[in-house]
Amino acid sequence: MIERQVDAIIGLQMGDEGKGRFAHQLAANYPMVARFNGGANAGHTFSHNGREVNTHQIPSGITHEGVVNLITISSYVDPKALLEEANGLWEIGIPVSGRNLKVSDGANLVLPHHIMRDNIRELSKDGQGSTGRGISFVGSDKYERIGVTLNDFINDPQLVKSRVIEGIDGVNRSLDELFVSVMEDDDLEDSNREQLLENICNAVGVANLEWASWKEATGEIRAYETDTFEFIHEALGKGQTLLAEGAQSSGLDIEHGMRPETTSSHVTIGGALSSIGVGPRAIGEVYGVAKLPKSRVGGTPESFPTRITDEEIAARIRGNAGDIDGEYGKSTGRERMVGWLDLPELRRSVLVNEVTQLVFTKLDCIPRAGDYTQVATHFVGEDGQPVEIAPNFVSKVRKMKPEYEQLPTWEEDISGVRRFDELPENAKAYLEFIKSQLGVEITMVGVGPESEQFIDMRVAT
Repeated sequence: MIERQVDAIIGLQMGDEGKGRFAHQLAANYPMVARFNGGANAGHTFSHNGREVNTHQIPSGITHEGVVNLITISSYVDPKALLEEANGLWEIGIPVSGRNLKVSDGANLVLPHHIMRDNIRELSKDGQGSTGRGISFVGSDKYERIGVTLNDFINDPQLVKSRVIEGIDGVNRSLDELFVSVMEDDDLEDSNREQLLENICNAVGVANLEWASWKEATGEIRAYETDTFEFIHEALGKGQTLLAEGAQSSGLDIEHGMRPETTSSHVTIGGALSSIGVGPRAIGEVYGVAKLPKSRVGGTPESFPTRITDEEIAARIRGNAGDIDGEYGKSTGRERMVGWLDLPELRRSVLVNEVTQLVFTKLDCIPRAGDYTQVATHFVGEDGQPVEIAPNFVSKVRKMKPEYEQLPTWEEDISGVRRFDELPENAKAYLEFIKSQLGVEITMVGVGPESEQFIDMRVAT
């Protein structure tokens, strides 16, 4: 019987919590690391041998010798992006092969027309702030049971080719319709119209070219093809352990996230169980990662009720685009919204994931707010009653008002602190307040952007 052999690390907000660095650190302690959701629309950043490493689909354990990295069945695999990522890691001295990277043969593949359709939608008035990686469209095909898996490609490439060509032909027809609508839209400024028309024309008539390059990349990633379910259970049966690595975060979960502004996969611990293929008794520790203060790239301000609207404060907290801890998307480069810590949101995520250990990042950035920082302790509904646990619908949240506790910050530089008892009194009080509100132990706290800049409260101090 498999019991408590699978630990998980999951973001508790709406992404960008900095969980990549902690996933990378924790991964060194496990023989297996499994990415269980999402696709190339996510990004993890961590430091390895003094240099910044960005991964998108490959798990964070790839830099650790002897660790097997698995992309399990619920993930969406972009073959071209995965091959590019693997080659990029090779170039900086990190080997990637079928020995240390395995891709589920049942994972759905991102096809060329998924990406094209995604970008068409973003060109239109129905844009959702997508990363343009085709994720919602591959997810749609998956649940309509017309998606293409790696196993499908291996067994019947001609059938896959016909689906790709048919899909791209459909995209071209949509582009023709979009071209006409742009030409006839009297509300568009001429400069915007010209840019849209240029983008549309560049996307037309690429079916055979896209199929050829996609087929070549998919053929190369066959070297990683594995029945990850069988591989994992064989290893667990021998007593090995596994770290489940979430790509996006609970606030983006297709079920429990801030609907409708979610991703297209299951991001919570339930998604990990399903994708890896284990039952609840297999789960041991669940590390929940949150950022101090919160940030998000994409989405609407309505889904971010604690967003800081004072641009001067927001700019100080956001930092610079070129900095490793700058609040800019790793996959998109877009400027992130920043805001105060939202405890109602964290309560929901803690419950849905049964978080056993809290991990916080960017404690060192709290003083950027000024003499005081704010923490949303609850919302107030239209009826004037307090709401302790955040709802997961934008339509509900927009009718609520966050209520804040104001806490003093500190002047000391804490980037070199490695023990909780060495923190300034106000920093300790800040963390103790959060712990008392959430009722979960805080075990790791980031005090700077580098991998070694954190306090580990799990070890004796």
